[in-house]
Amino acid sequence: MPFYSVHAGFRATIKPDSLGKFLKYDNIVPYNQAFITFVESIKLLSTYARSQGIQLLVEPNVVTEFNLVNGRNELMLICDVDEVIHLANSVDAPGFGILLDTGHLNVTSKVLGFSHEVFC
Repeated sequence: MPFYSVHAGFRATIKPDSLGKFLKYDNIVPYNQAFITFVESIKLLSTYARSQGIQLLVEPNVVTEFNLVNGRNELMLICDVDEVIHLANSVDAPGFGILLDTGHLNVTSKVLGFSHEVFC
């Protein structure tokens, strides 16, 4: 395959058996700390992917209403267009890209209240 994709990260320690459902979690960390950790991880993975002749793609997270914390997205990274742009500018590596799941985008845009058309 010419590419490998990963989902965007989380701001909390998520229990693996809760993925895709109501998330069970511990220890929500501050956004900037989680974002920096994720960017550094993606830079390392992107460098390795490039050395293997493949492209690394990051898929934005989907935000469902039942996983909001006090009405806000406190658990997931890289969910809206501003975060995608911030990630792309922060990683700034050849061979890095975004894998956009339009179904997830539609769900997230409704939950977070933005137009899915901003991604176009």
